[in-house]
Amino acid sequence: MSVEGRIKELRNDRQGHLRAILLTDQTLLTVPPHVGVQLADKLKPGATVQATGLPIELHWGAVAADKLRRIHAQTLTVNNVQFLIN
Repeated sequence: MSVEGRIKELRNDRQGHLRAILLTDQTLLTVPPHVGVQLADKLKPGATVQATGLPIELHWGAVAADKLRRIHAQTLTVNNVQFLIN
């Protein structure tokens, strides 16, 4: 799956590590914590990103409290530079 959009908000865990990137189209890109450290200077609200990844499906019986499309990012492209997410 491929998406492109502007960063609306960065979401951090309790320890302050980046865990997800919310785009203006209500797509939530989940990322491992090291991505926030490595790309901190590039990932800012308003920046345009492209991403590829796998959709995250809810487990059977789970209900989402929001209407976000969730994707586990495998690649991120910021400022025309592509990064492989591991």
